[in-house]
Amino acid sequence: MPIPTVPIHSRFEVSFTLPGAPAKNPFDFRETDVVARVETPAGVVRVPAFYDGPAKDGSPLWRVRVTPTIPGAHTLTITRNRRAIPAPRIVSGVLTFRAVASRLPGFVTRDPAHRQRFLRAGRPLYPLGLNQAWRSDRDPPYPETFAKMKKAGCDWARLWCDHFYESKNLEWSPNKPPLGTYDLVAARRWDTIFEAAAASGVMIQMCLQHHGQYSTRVNPNWNDNPYNIKNGGFLTRPEDFFTDPHAIALTEQKYRYMAARWGYAPHLFAWELFNEVQFTDRTPERWQVVGGWHARMAAFLRRHDPNRHLITTSSDDDEKNPIFAACDYTQDHRYTDDIEATLRSLRAAGRRKAFFVGEWGASGDGRSAEILRRGLWTGLMTDHAAAPMWWAWDFVDPAGPTDRYAAFARAAAFIRAARLSERTETRQVSVAILGGDRTANLVLGPPGGWGKHTRARFVIPADGSAPDLTGLSSFFQGNNKRDMMPDAPEFDVDFPSSGGGGTATIHLGQIARLGARIEVFVDGRQVLAETFPATTSDTTASRPFTVPIPAGRHTLRIASTGPDWFVVRQIALSPYAPTLTATARAGGGFAALYVQQRRSGTSSGKTGDVRLRVPGITPGRYAVTWWDIDRQRPLLSRAVVLADKQGLTLLAPPSFSQDVAVFAERQGAS
Repeated sequence: MPIPTVPIHSRFEVSFTLPGAPAKNPFDFRETDVVARVETPAGVVRVPAFYDGPAKDGSPLWRVRVTPTIPGAHTLTITRNRRAIPAPRIVSGVLTFRAVASRLPGFVTRDPAHRQRFLRAGRPLYPLGLNQAWRSDRDPPYPETFAKMKKAGCDWARLWCDHFYESKNLEWSPNKPPLGTYDLVAARRWDTIFEAAAASGVMIQMCLQHHGQYSTRVNPNWNDNPYNIKNGGFLTRPEDFFTDPHAIALTEQKYRYMAARWGYAPHLFAWELFNEVQFTDRTPERWQVVGGWHARMAAFLRRHDPNRHLITTSSDDDEKNPIFAACDYTQDHRYTDDIEATLRSLRAAGRRKAFFVGEWGASGDGRSAEILRRGLWTGLMTDHAAAPMWWAWDFVDPAGPTDRYAAFARAAAFIRAARLSERTETRQVSVAILGGDRTANLVLGPPGGWGKHTRARFVIPADGSAPDLTGLSSFFQGNNKRDMMPDAPEFDVDFPSSGGGGTATIHLGQIARLGARIEVFVDGRQVLAETFPATTSDTTASRPFTVPIPAGRHTLRIASTGPDWFVVRQIALSPYAPTLTATARAGGGFAALYVQQRRSGTSSGKTGDVRLRVPGITPGRYAVTWWDIDRQRPLLSRAVVLADKQGLTLLAPPSFSQDVAVFAERQGAS
């Protein structure tokens, strides 16, 4: 019988049964550790096998999945508890194959030369995609979804091991498997998902746990958790999940099974240990404990995953948090009314690891094509390791004949044309807007969610460059949590001299039920005060608050002096800014910008003699391509512009209706 050939980076699978008495629990690797010892041209690799139900004769059926990464002969020896099985009964497949070269993409890794970037098969990778966490009755099946994503140029999706709707949770499903065993219907559902993802070129970030499972306060599912002692489990409190020896053993057992069943997959982008772990019970009080759990589980997966997929988790953006210590990259989730300011504030500079936004959207349930467009294109011009990953998949692909994947197709076209994935040397820079009138509104959106204010003074540039609002939370804390906002935030503003000054309009969101009070000062003089009385539940502010500010330089101070917090959604300065705003990334011999008309309601679309100065690039001659986002093609013929030590200065197109992109590459640069 000829030895079969297997393309590199494709799946080779053998199914078999074992002699002797069956295991009491074939899912428990500590009882029955079945592993394939694979001899390759580069040495020996241990690949765990997994139990997949009974064979036709009723005996336990095992499978092992191997993905060759180098050409040459590969020979498998099946072992049980580290002892070779001389004669396993092969149900399908063979134990020897020859790997041959292929053009299939390989595994995702960190870029050793650029620690904040990814590689795939040795080539720079810049993922583009969105969340596809679960399927409700209204959502299309995953194979259809992935096909649409492929057509739009997307290559990344984030899926949860959820227990609701179709159930992709091995332990927690309508079939209610006994603890320590798994629902094979759910496991085979994941098999189908991985096969569909491979067919469409979509990489999966597989979220293994989500916060609600171990929370009694945020999206709580604890009352239904099979680990809950009230449901026949063994945990009396959700927070014990991170320390209870039995919970740790069961979690490791489950992760070993997952590594055996899906660790073969090059299109598995990463294991995500937790979604928003900060919302599990008592986690903010004991980060070291939860960080220790993350370190243990990351080390466990790396021991048992033969292909050492990337590992991450999600929580508040703080790379120094112990939960991220053992992760390959970090991610944050953001929901805010000013998504552009938020994305710009999350700079990669100074980080030790790759970072990107794994979920985002407008605050509350605000969803629109405009928000999706502005956030996605702003994100492309940051120095994050991937595009920002939109959460609301049901908005992109609602029930009905139409969808909104065109928004991603437009971004993918620009990524290809500008070769963004290759621009590993670029960093986010501030663009100065030169010329034109300062007649537009400048809208400031606090980028932080619930958390401590880490800065209290902010300079708001008058030249149109993006202000740095890092450290500003949208929750303005009152006296109950004064340690989270020791000082009232101050904003140094500079209103145009023409027109006699302007106004600052403060848009509030939620107000705590215990009551709050806002006080606003200009140059130390109080100009506004409003008290919000205590109520039975959190309320929403009924109106914005506007204060006058004279022309020139002044300090605006917003204080929270009542019992509890209020949320600042936006601060609008009017008139304040140039009619254009831009977000840019630049470095070496390349720059890319996303240029927008400010949303003031008075713009004519004409830019006149407005110029944009981009710093941080090598002097020389640059070929400049202005890009029509909607038509996915150059807007103007390529022009040659000279960059000096101050940067690259571009004359804006004569007119455009909403936004435009541009990239510039130094001539003669590799």
